[in-house]
Amino acid sequence: MQKGHLLPHAVLCLFVLELGPCAKAQVSSVYGSLRVSAVDPTGAAVPNATVVVRLPSRNWSRQILTGPAGDAHFPALVPGDYSVAVEAPNFARQETSVTLLLGHEAAMRIVLQLEAQRQQVTVAASPGGADSYAIPVHTDVTSTEIQQLPINQRNFLDFALLDSGLQRDTLRVHAVAASSGFNVMGQRPRSNSLQLDGADLNDETTGGVRGSIPMEAVQEFQVLTSGYQVEYGRAAGGVVNVISKSGTNELHGTLFGFLRHRSLDATNAFSALPDPPYTRTQYGLSLGGPIRRDKSFFFASLEQLRRQESGFSRIGADPGVFSLTPAQLALKAADPNHPAVVAAERGSAISRLGIDPATGAAPPYTITPLNGEGGVYPISQRIGAYMLRLDQELSPAHRLAARFNYAHDKLSSFEAQNNDQIAGLLSPGRTAALTTLDPTVVVSLNSLFSANRMNDLRFSWARRKFDMTPNSSGAPVNIPGVAFIGQESILPHYRAERHFHLEHTVTLSVGRHTFKAGGDVMFCPTGIEYHRLTNGQFTFGPQDVPGAPVGSPQLTSVQAYGLGLAANFVQQFGDPQADSGKTSVGLFAQDSWRISPRPHEPQQLPLPVGPDAIGHPQQDPLGAKAPPHLDPHPVQK
Repeated sequence: MQKGHLLPHAVLCLFVLELGPCAKAQVSSVYGSLRVSAVDPTGAAVPNATVVVRLPSRNWSRQILTGPAGDAHFPALVPGDYSVAVEAPNFARQETSVTLLLGHEAAMRIVLQLEAQRQQVTVAASPGGADSYAIPVHTDVTSTEIQQLPINQRNFLDFALLDSGLQRDTLRVHAVAASSGFNVMGQRPRSNSLQLDGADLNDETTGGVRGSIPMEAVQEFQVLTSGYQVEYGRAAGGVVNVISKSGTNELHGTLFGFLRHRSLDATNAFSALPDPPYTRTQYGLSLGGPIRRDKSFFFASLEQLRRQESGFSRIGADPGVFSLTPAQLALKAADPNHPAVVAAERGSAISRLGIDPATGAAPPYTITPLNGEGGVYPISQRIGAYMLRLDQELSPAHRLAARFNYAHDKLSSFEAQNNDQIAGLLSPGRTAALTTLDPTVVVSLNSLFSANRMNDLRFSWARRKFDMTPNSSGAPVNIPGVAFIGQESILPHYRAERHFHLEHTVTLSVGRHTFKAGGDVMFCPTGIEYHRLTNGQFTFGPQDVPGAPVGSPQLTSVQAYGLGLAANFVQQFGDPQADSGKTSVGLFAQDSWRISPRPHEPQQLPLPVGPDAIGHPQQDPLGAKAPPHLDPHPVQK
């Protein structure tokens, strides 16, 4: 047994300078935030104004008084649609609405009108109507896009390719070491980091992705391609933040199903059958709502894929591979008993049927006839993803969330190694069976100790089981361009990972500064059993006939296989089992300093009452100026 441990490492951040609306700063991997600035009609700050932010779907609210500069900061808000109300003595109440996106800080400047001029003003802002502070190189994928855009097999991570800086990974790799599936700005696909509700979602052994949640359970996600803040570690490429849906005060759900059947599809051109089996079904549901109104919520979702298809092998379908070459035919015409001709005919016959024509019996060595290796073989797959999330409002200042999700994949036959083989020339025994199991538990506690101090604590546990077994016990045999038979040379492969991840972040907002500090500890013990070439591997190619005169035509790779004349044989020895553990410790501290405390100069709405029927503009009955609105395209002055 071998043991290896990565030494704990620490990452210490520097300071981040934020220059008002021009500079961008990533807010959080789980939340959004809101900054409100209240001013009077002259542009002077309004201190001690009451700002109330409310999430109608949960009837949850948070209230803060503006400071001396007239601003109020609301960190750690769950992404969603909020209403914002501002009240101050001698000023009219003003309301607006805003949509907070994952990782963004929305900034709003609201001009309060004198109470004598206006009793109440309501302003509606569309998503993005407020200034949005986020890193400049990023892509947001909202729930609307996830639900409405077409996607193959409902893998929501494919939406990340909407970012022009991402490209699908085209590198042909072993299935035992699958990557994240995309590269970011030219970086290796194994250098990305994926997070779900702030918890790690990476396969620590291969740099791939562990089993996730159903697409119906995804609220939104964000792709960070570069320039993200120091609290994001373990990524030389991009970072993908995903947040799951949670329940609300309304009971709601979805139900869907998809079906593909062979009666609706054209027959595969390589099929040896006129109408091979083909059925693919994908279905799922979701349900969310209150357990106790305004306090406890749940959201559950499941999704399954069932696939019954056919694989095709063209081994032996071309009789020409068993024929003599033109040089051999010419030699046979001149001398039918030439040793090179006899050997070629004997090798072709044995490779095709497994019978030596000289004796009428099988040769004294083990050989698999190529004539029976081709044809159609069944492929079945069962994929499932399940999630249950619970949210509890412990108090107005403390919010607890717990999520359990489980994913599994069981596939009967697939190509385990695709970097040097042609799928149509694989025998059914060269395929592999795959089983993966991925349970995950995440618990997080968000606490607001004061108007400007917030604490976020999160713990996650996960276990990944990855088993890939060969569908044959025979030694691997490679006949390039003709056939690949026997078991796959990199199998069997068994891997088990356990993940323990603890994160703690403290955020302090003081004036124009937002301090954030924290750290995390991750422990990931891993056990691997990897049989690479432990069963040996034979490779056959053209070669000279033993004992034949110099200059005689060479044997083809098929004829050499029939005669048992391998071009090379490789085999590895040693203990295929290894235990390893990874311990990672990270620390960070950062200060985001906003030089300009105000988002932008106020803009004025048109008069609230439009032109009359004959086109004459109507005056505001109260004689006051129109209220400010949130400019969807602010211009820095």
